[in-house]
Amino acid sequence: MNVLDPVYAASLDAADTLAAFRSEFHLPVIDGKQTLYFTGNSLGLMPKAAESYLNEELEDWKNWGVEGHFHTDTDTDTDTDISQGRLRILIVVSAVILRLRFFFFFFFFFFFFFFFF
Repeated sequence: MNVLDPVYAASLDAADTLAAFRSEFHLPVIDGKQTLYFTGNSLGLMPKAAESYLNEELEDWKNWGVEGHFHTDTDTDTDTDISQGRLRILIVVSAVILRLRFFFFFFFFFFFFFFFF
């Protein structure tokens, strides 16, 4: 098993259970090229559903002010009630961030170990 082998990388991509969620995020395009996004200390990639969720909340705020907490079209009756779509996005983003943090931890650990010892 050679971790730098493109065939091995392709097999890992094919077995990735989170790959189906890729289409639910906006992927940055800079200078006409789709970029790889490895920034660990950020909000991560923007979920496509986030814009509509934010716009709903902004509309409630605009139309109702503080009373928007009580006069809303969303189905959140309590502070702990999260709609299924928002929960799914939260789980996916958390899993992706966790994977990236492990990747960077081991990458820099081995880099430090092999070049300084």
